[in-house]
Amino acid sequence: VVMDNDGDKGQVVNVLTIGSALIPIYSFSLDLLSPSGLTFSSDLRSLWTLSDKPGGLIYHVSLKGAIISSLSYNGSDMEGITRNNSDNTFWVVEESSGELVNLDSSGSEIERVYVSGSYEGDGGLEGIALNETNGHIYLLKEKDPGILIELDHEFNMLQFNSLFFAQDFSGIWYDQTYNQLWIVSDQEKTVFKCDTTGAVLKSYSIQNEKMEGIAADIENKRVYLVNDVNDKLYIYELME
Repeated sequence: VVMDNDGDKGQVVNVLTIGSALIPIYSFSLDLLSPSGLTFSSDLRSLWTLSDKPGGLIYHVSLKGAIISSLSYNGSDMEGITRNNSDNTFWVVEESSGELVNLDSSGSEIERVYVSGSYEGDGGLEGIALNETNGHIYLLKEKDPGILIELDHEFNMLQFNSLFFAQDFSGIWYDQTYNQLWIVSDQEKTVFKCDTTGAVLKSYSIQNEKMEGIAADIENKRVYLVNDVNDKLYIYELME
């Protein structure tokens, strides 16, 4: 506010916008080796993750990392998981074989689908996410090059887009409310919010390398990440 010699006042308002950030608020140890994927239960009150070790299992864990149960499926090289709440099934990706595996609620295999192009260059499939509205599946190839793949509900390929905004890509989550993808890079120590073609909308620095799975509760401003080196679940607050 300024005042001239006649007592007249003028006012200018400048708005300072604080940048978006992910703020670490909790971390919890997981009683499993090399967690490498993350998705929510249907009520968002617990999580599902998996071990990428040969013979690794799929685990139901609390939001504080306590194991609730596990499924019967023994994976060979699982790297990502998503849940279809409409039929209570799961999809996991097997990196070494380039396949999607559909499992029922107990972990019994329903079907297996090979993904063409999953071995282009170096690095295999690292993540999977599901749009429950149309049944489309998003897949993330790790590196050299990183690729975002979209399949329709009959596994027809809708997009196969190279990603260049990070050195590697290690986890993916689909936000049903805003039709957006959340992607984490373990080498870059960064989380990216993207549109469904993989174009970056925002990026958020995080502290740790080797984050291998992501799930975001946007309504409650919480982002969950698992680390496959220290076997921990991290919770970040989303500041926007």
